[in-house]
Amino acid sequence: MFLALSLGLLVFGSACSPEAERDPDPYGEESTPETRVRVQVLNAGGVPGVAQMATDRLRDHGFDVVYLGNAPSFGPDSSVVLARLGDTLAARRVARTLGILRVENEADSSLLVDVTVRLGSEWTLPAASG
Repeated sequence: MFLALSLGLLVFGSACSPEAERDPDPYGEESTPETRVRVQVLNAGGVPGVAQMATDRLRDHGFDVVYLGNAPSFGPDSSVVLARLGDTLAARRVARTLGILRVENEADSSLLVDVTVRLGSEWTLPAASG
């Protein structure tokens, strides 16, 4: 009897815990905000200050920006978020935070980041939501 009662409390208690109450991801997958996402932010469009603006937005939303700077070259490419370790959910969360529509899987574990953001010249800081 005690074992059944203990098991019932354990199951009921875990269902009511804060960890069990996460908002579902709009893409149909579950977000994991407690997972630290390491991000590299690159200015690929040559517009001064955009990497810092994007970094500030990402840090305000709990992302760990570990590098910001200029891309090796500037070009006409539009903004893109790259999943570096195959975690496209994390890449989509970053993209959504920055208002970037294009997300690609471009593995490169040598960078030691989960996600790379390449900001094109068209990128502007999206209006704050909420």
